[in-house]
Amino acid sequence: FNKIDYDYKARIEELEENHIKRYNIPIIGLIEKSLELLSPRVSELMEAIGGELINQSAIEGLNSIVETYLIVAMNVQAALKYLHSVKRVVVITGGDRPDIALAAIEENVLALILTGFIQPDAKVIYAANEKKIPIILSPSDTYTTIRNMERVRPGIQEEEINLVLELVKKHLDWDLLLK
Repeated sequence: FNKIDYDYKARIEELEENHIKRYNIPIIGLIEKSLELLSPRVSELMEAIGGELINQSAIEGLNSIVETYLIVAMNVQAALKYLHSVKRVVVITGGDRPDIALAAIEENVLALILTGFIQPDAKVIYAANEKKIPIILSPSDTYTTIRNMERVRPGIQEEEINLVLELVKKHLDWDLLLK
């Protein structure tokens, strides 16, 4: 079994114990889904949208692994409800929404993607620099930006190869596999 969602791991282990072993069906391994391997990095999203990083002081943030992204076009109060419920998030909004950008920065998002290639206010850049949060300008409208982001298929980065090897070594029954 591969890419097991954490929420289902206990159920699969129960099935293995109560049903699969009963019929002598060999299981070579159970490998959980790994966010580190399946999720894109901020840099991959930036490349996919043809974006431009405007605050070089936050360049390290481009290596962050993105769990989800949030399109924010509502008022700040409504946006905060969503921002509180997610983690490892990139916020996509218009560059003409300093209120949203500042609220997102305050919530420690991984990055801001501002659509329409609209430069944000200086206070937004200053706040992002203080927290080392990348601001990426997208040359496209919000819909096109999202469509381009959805096409991202993260590959295994060189520094992730050891993680892959560790997962395989830890969770596969090599003796059974090589029989």
